[in-house]
Amino acid sequence: MKKKVIIGLVVMFLFGPFVISHLQAAEPTKVTIEHIKKLFGPVVFDHKKHAAKDGLKIDCITCHHEMKEGKAVKGCQTCHGEAAKGKVVSLKDAYHKVCMDCHKVKKGKAPVKCADCHPKK
Repeated sequence: MKKKVIIGLVVMFLFGPFVISHLQAAEPTKVTIEHIKKLFGPVVFDHKKHAAKDGLKIDCITCHHEMKEGKAVKGCQTCHGEAAKGKVVSLKDAYHKVCMDCHKVKKGKAPVKCADCHPKK
């Protein structure tokens, strides 16, 4: 009996992390950002194109700045609301800061005009 418990624990410690990593939600291919809809339609963000393992090699932490290793990734709207709260910028400003700062660095290779990302309603 004791031997079975020890073998079970060894197997759990050896293979547990592998199993848990495969049980986590898969990375989305495209993300539709539609939390702010006043002037423009939703933005379709090509996550696969930007992701570190598939496309432009942008690390997760670049956009998901509050990400903790081994924890589920949360969307921007988890912390950022429609309006700023103290030091936490609004959702719109958070998106624009992260996206536009990076796009401006690319100089001509990434969209920087409103209509490039936002379809008109």
